Amino acid sequence: MLTVHADWSITASELRVAYRLTNKHPVAAYVYVLPRTATEREPRPGSAYALLSDGDVDLTLLLGTCETPSEVAVPVRVQPLAVLIPPAREFAGEVRLSVPVPEWNAYSDPNGPGADARPVNVYLLRLVIEYVLDGETYFRHQAAGGTWDVGGSPVRRVSTTCVPEHPLPVLGRRSES
Repeated sequence: MLTVHADWSITASELRVAYRLTNKHPVAAYVYVLPRTATEREPRPGSAYALLSDGDVDLTLLLGTCETPSEVAVPVRVQPLAVLIPPAREFAGEVRLSVPVPEWNAYSDPNGPGADARPVNVYLLRLVIEYVLDGETYFRHQAAGGTWDVGGSPVRRVSTTCVPEHPLPVLGRRSES
């Protein structure tokens, strides 16, 4: 299993999550930690996809693969870049997002919805980190900076939550429907 420990810090201007992952599997794990977008495909260190729940009550910070929206046509699904964590080793990372947090995913503008923003407050924060084990990959190649472009199955998830002292402002995207 992969374990996660997170320290959450929220100020009026920034949401910060310092996390530490420990690989307790007997094999290496490719862990998605560098989000990318369909338009630029460049990694965004220190970031995470910010996804509102259907009821706008909670916000998921996703280090993993986003579902492709039905209104978007892309030749291939956008994969975040991964780091390789050997068995019994750790990896530390950090997510820093401005407050209000702009909602975005791999197929939208990482700077947020702009003038079309829907201001909402959330009451639960969730950090979700996806990974694939070595030996369960269907493609992998080393990218810049020692990271990996990798896909596999099954995709596993670890998560941790935080209930903020005060509601966290988020700039939600308008529904495409």
